[in-house]
Amino acid sequence: MKVLSLVLMIIMLISCSTVSPPPKPVMIHTPPQDVFVFQCENGEYYTVHYQENAAFVYHNYEFYKLPLAISASGARYSDGTNEFWNKGDMAMITINGKSYTNCKLVNPLKQGDTSKLKDYFWAMSNDDPKWNITIVPDVEIVIGFEKGNMMYRFPYVKTDESTVNTSTYMTKNDNHTLTVEILRSKCYDAKSQQYFPYLFVITFDGDVLQGCGTTME
Repeated sequence: MKVLSLVLMIIMLISCSTVSPPPKPVMIHTPPQDVFVFQCENGEYYTVHYQENAAFVYHNYEFYKLPLAISASGARYSDGTNEFWNKGDMAMITINGKSYTNCKLVNPLKQGDTSKLKDYFWAMSNDDPKWNITIVPDVEIVIGFEKGNMMYRFPYVKTDESTVNTSTYMTKNDNHTLTVEILRSKCYDAKSQQYFPYLFVITFDGDVLQGCGTTME
């Protein structure tokens, strides 16, 4: 009887030690770390910043971090509600309840050229007045305000006052003046509950505004 019990115990130990190894994770191809701009059917623009396992989609006064999702074709990113699905130069975008099926790549930067991304800034503020700003290096600075749906374009002018931790831009157009100070300082946006790496201090026609932002690098 003791011998039988010993044999059964040995069989149990062997069976426990031969558990099948877990399956290897599936390797999913991700797009290069780069920034692209898509124009959709109604003329709205979406800026998309690819990272290793996520895509950041910027639009008006909001941004969305969409994790990489399983896709039979193309590159798909989704948080379950919002989605960005890229196939070549076209994309399907669903953001905040709006869906577009024919968004075309109209990138202001040459595809694959990352040399200027460190100076390509984007920032926003959810405080009153709501605004966002895009700085395209060597091209222009664009600031938009939600109230009245107003947008203003300025020449790109970076001053000599810029340092390693601070970038300063002073520019004007025919009717307005703009100064932008970008400080390398952690900035918290309460609405999105996200930290950004830069604090923006903007002076538009004498009015001082603050917001959070990032580079596209």
